[in-house]
Amino acid sequence: MNSGFVQIFLFLVAALAGLGLISLGTRLLSEGLQLIVGPRVRRIINWLDQNDGIASIVGGLTSLMIQSRISASVMSVSYAGSGLMNQRQMIFFLLGATFGTFLTPWVFLLDSFRVDLYFLALGILPMMHARWDQLAGLGRAVFAVGLMLLGFDVIAFGAAQPDLIAQWLKSLLDVLPDGRLGFFALVFVVLPFCMVVRSTVALLGLVMALVFAGLIETKSAVIMAVGFNLGAVIPAFLAARKSNLVARKGVGYFVVISLVGVILLGFSFDFLWHHLERFTNSVGALFPSETLNVGPTLAVPMAHVATNLLIMFIGFMLAPLAEKIMELIFRKPKKKQTQHLRYFGRPSQFAPSLALEQASQEVKKMAALVHTTLHMTQDTLLKASQDSESRALKYEGITDSILQELTVFLAKVMQVNLSKTQSFESACLLHFAVELEKIADNCQDILEQKNRYEFSDDLKQDLSKYFTAAVECYEHVFPMLTDHFNIQPESMDSFLEDMQGYVNDSIQVYDELLLQGLTSHKDYKQAIPVFNSIRKIVENTHSIVDLRQRFLLPEADLARA
Repeated sequence: MNSGFVQIFLFLVAALAGLGLISLGTRLLSEGLQLIVGPRVRRIINWLDQNDGIASIVGGLTSLMIQSRISASVMSVSYAGSGLMNQRQMIFFLLGATFGTFLTPWVFLLDSFRVDLYFLALGILPMMHARWDQLAGLGRAVFAVGLMLLGFDVIAFGAAQPDLIAQWLKSLLDVLPDGRLGFFALVFVVLPFCMVVRSTVALLGLVMALVFAGLIETKSAVIMAVGFNLGAVIPAFLAARKSNLVARKGVGYFVVISLVGVILLGFSFDFLWHHLERFTNSVGALFPSETLNVGPTLAVPMAHVATNLLIMFIGFMLAPLAEKIMELIFRKPKKKQTQHLRYFGRPSQFAPSLALEQASQEVKKMAALVHTTLHMTQDTLLKASQDSESRALKYEGITDSILQELTVFLAKVMQVNLSKTQSFESACLLHFAVELEKIADNCQDILEQKNRYEFSDDLKQDLSKYFTAAVECYEHVFPMLTDHFNIQPESMDSFLEDMQGYVNDSIQVYDELLLQGLTSHKDYKQAIPVFNSIRKIVENTHSIVDLRQRFLLPEADLARA
């Protein structure tokens, strides 16, 4: 077998192995950062509607946690599709997402000092044995940096005959034309790699390793870095095609400004390269070595930063015109588009903390719908309002759809490596949704029974009286459902005591009405199913409180749950 072919094959194996280690490192870094800053980002998400700056900050923190602009962009499609973001918020979220990967590629420059083993040694024990989530997350993040640097080493030193590999890679790049046309050709050649790897950080690490080992020219690596930033928008663009108009407009705008940014870079690349080359040569003179190219390697993260800064500048400058631009590109649909909770992307590259926040927003929406359904049912019982009845049945159908979407969504979230707290919360959210759907189903049963029999005015008054007691039970729980379940442990006992009082009062009303009614009114027997459905509403409401107590315990009690 040809010796050159064998060397090329072994280099490709080393490159894939190193890329795999870097990708695994970025995933571990993502998991560690989510344990450290995830709860804070969840709180910030609820401020999205305050101003554009908050949306940008959330986007930056999201891509920082996931360590992938691609996955952050895809997640924004899911947010917009479920109604968590409007078009303007999504635009600034996507612009902010470019912040998150600014710093990570610079980590690979630490390999010049061979510190990968130190990071691995420092991170392993807290990652494996720490009890506290934040300490375990810190250990995982430190270990992840060591793993990324190890992957960098495997690529950089994976070529047994560097001159042969460098010549082979140069022959591949020489196929492309020269000059400005060659810039755009190389940019579009590297786009498919973004679809396969789906991590800008991992791809930048691969290219930096090749420059570090002297296997490719720095100028080609810089153009590749520009291409990776353009490729970050492709998965989001494909996902947005399956989502609503808000998502398509938001991603469409980001695609347009990214293309404009790359085109401007293409026409001004000689100017950019001239200054990059001067700076990297100066830095390289500070670290003279025959084998390590510290200075040229520095050009790749610098090009990454310059590209993103240009795209952000263009995006912020054109943001006031974004809505008008998108109106010209996308036609407004004739029918109003419904919001859906959908899971786009791969589970391994999704942020569990943000996915749970998205699921909790759906539970809040579901709780508000159930609240309205209860009041519409109450009006129907007392006033026989056809409008209230039709609205109640409509909302009940919507809660059915939300439960189905939430079940599928959380099933995919649970495929991710969740912390103990996240596992308990995901189970709790699903149980909440099930109990809320039962309440809506009981409202539907009540309306069907009411239409089946003709009730007297006295009976309607009694039913309305008992239904009012059931609504009071739910309204006691409603703030807990819509305020992110933030009942402090010290006030939980008082909350439970009040809830038990509402339940006991409801049961007392049930017993009194049923006992008096059965002896004095003939039509009470026909109304027993309605009374029982109302009682089930009270029981379902009480189950929500019980689930809150069981599944969202203080962190110190999770081990005993």
